[in-house]
Amino acid sequence: MDPDCQNLTGQIVGSPVIADGTYQVIRTEDPRVAWLQQGGDTVGYMVSRTGTDRAFFKTSSEAQAYEHKGETIKLVGKIILITLIVGIVVFAVAAGASSEANSNVVTTRCTTFGVTTTCTSR
Repeated sequence: MDPDCQNLTGQIVGSPVIADGTYQVIRTEDPRVAWLQQGGDTVGYMVSRTGTDRAFFKTSSEAQAYEHKGETIKLVGKIILITLIVGIVVFAVAAGASSEANSNVVTTRCTTFGVTTTCTSR
């Protein structure tokens, strides 16, 4: 590990994807993607997603695509959930306001000169 605790050198043995050997794992600007080098040559990119999901790719573009895989579905789900919550709150407030407005209504029947009228006052 380097003095900044950002990069490390270590051995990989028994990986089905990466040949046995000594490698440098170098952090990139993206905290989920690490650059894998052996003897100064780029071997590929390691991606670490939320949880224990990790993968190795030969190109940076593949690594970036994998890192963001599934994020659109999560975002759409969050938007739908927030919309439902806001809708429920608005409905509850409107229902409360409506029942409060109707709680002070007085309905009376008035008869004058043989004409009957229903009067409502709030």
